[in-house]
Amino acid sequence: MDVFAEIMNDLKPGHEKPADMELLEELNITCREMQNRIGELLSNVASDELTARMLLINDELNNLFLRYGRYKRNKEKTVQVQHETEPALIDFGTNEDNPVTQTFQKLDIRDEKASAIASRPSHITPEEDTALVLGHRQSDFDEMEAWLKANPSPAHGGVANDRN
Repeated sequence: MDVFAEIMNDLKPGHEKPADMELLEELNITCREMQNRIGELLSNVASDELTARMLLINDELNNLFLRYGRYKRNKEKTVQVQHETEPALIDFGTNEDNPVTQTFQKLDIRDEKASAIASRPSHITPEEDTALVLGHRQSDFDEMEAWLKANPSPAHGGVANDRN
């Protein structure tokens, strides 16, 4: 228990080595096992003095578990903040003279269906909206059907297989 508490005092959440975190986790598991054994012993001990001492140890273990839980939450927050503040590996910049920016601006990346849905008037009734969506779905089916006809599979009488 003392080692567990001392390590948590010495380490800074999010800045520890993997070996230190592994040791902390092992100590956490070991202390939880100890707490289970203390619980089992409490029901079998007749001495009031020993019972009181085991209850104090149990309380200390519970406090350690609370500290460990806070430590892990602080570690997660620290790691999350570190990821948010890390600079980008590639700086595309916002400069219009940047060739990468110019290349991306020249690309025509539009989804006609998405833009049609996004640009539809807001006064459309739910029935009209459903018909619009179904119409787009029908055009998707038509497109798939045309592709399947143009690219028949061997299993459905399309391209002959090599076994014949």
